[in-house]
Amino acid sequence: MSFFHGFSLVQKLAGFGLGMAGLAGLGAVGNQYLGTTTKLPPTKSSFVAEPRNSSTDGRNSFVQKSSSSERTKFRPAFGSININTATAQELDALPGVGPAIAQRIIEFRKQRGGFRSIDELDQVKGIGPKKLQDMRQYCRL
Repeated sequence: MSFFHGFSLVQKLAGFGLGMAGLAGLGAVGNQYLGTTTKLPPTKSSFVAEPRNSSTDGRNSFVQKSSSSERTKFRPAFGSININTATAQELDALPGVGPAIAQRIIEFRKQRGGFRSIDELDQVKGIGPKKLQDMRQYCRL
């Protein structure tokens, strides 16, 4: 490596270490981005711990309660959802879209023969300008 010619051993090791740390950081960021964008949203089997009202032995115990309002939504990759071919589960991953709106999108595209532009999503009941703005970056035709 002629690049390190003239540097002391400590400087060479420091340069190598910084380079490896930079690559590891890029790998971690890339892995986090890919990991969070390819997951499907959790089903209604998401659980929230809730304390029991009565306990016979005086200990604190917990039960698991299903809560759809507490579920975490995973965002799809930019431009990754084709609104003309996406399933209800894929549409449900869009921000602001739940199972009911996903089904309305599917019914709308069946009636109209598909979307000609992403702007047509605002004609679906439950999707207004704000929701469309939040969804737009994840949609494609």
